[in-house]
Amino acid sequence: MALGDFTATNLVGPVRLTTRSRDVHISDFTNSLEVSVERGDIELRPGKLPVAKMDVHAHFGDVEVSLPATAKFDLTGITARGDTYSDFGAPLHTERNGNGGSIRGSSGGPVINLQTERGKMTVRKATSDDKPFAPEVEAMPTTVTPVKPLQKVEQ
Repeated sequence: MALGDFTATNLVGPVRLTTRSRDVHISDFTNSLEVSVERGDIELRPGKLPVAKMDVHAHFGDVEVSLPATAKFDLTGITARGDTYSDFGAPLHTERNGNGGSIRGSSGGPVINLQTERGKMTVRKATSDDKPFAPEVEAMPTTVTPVKPLQKVEQ
């Protein structure tokens, strides 16, 4: 796995990911998801209804979750130092708290807990333009170099 990135799609949970320094991108997951990152951004796109239970924590990094517009959930998102954004409107409401803020609200579904110590918190409505994350795949070589046969060495 390349340093700095973790990208996954079509995960069947429960899934638990804990890492120190890595940006995390996960899409189309089911069942519960726990993500904890020391330094790095987290971007999640559940994609399917009903949405999964999520417990997400970034110490230094942004957290962005894209939920289907008709999703049911009970969401609490808190940033100690950073801005908060939400596309949803009711039932979600944002609140400013000193250097940070929160996003809270419920439409009667799985619990989604989001937290970042220092970073932006974004909850947005997923759109049809949102594509699953595709992990980067190294290209296969297009040319093959023939191997030279072994030579007999006489002494």
